Amino acid sequence: MGAVLEVTRDASGTRQWTLAKSKDGEGGITKGFIQQIVHFGTDTDGDSVTSCAIQWDRPVRRLAQTFSRPA
Repeated sequence: MGAVLEVTRDASGTRQWTLAKSKDGEGGITKGFIQQIVHFGTDTDGDSVTSCAIQWDRPVRRLAQTFSRPA
């Protein structure tokens, strides 16, 4: 196993993921995000077809700087 991510939501609905374990790096890194429901339409029975997407609570560029690759 290369990594273990833990996803949590508090009482206010704030979501975050934490890098609980990492084979090749530092654990304990936490980043917040907003979960968005994406509607694709309806199926033949009239049921809603949906999926989930995330929106970072800070720019992705800053996240990329946090995860530097070993030389």
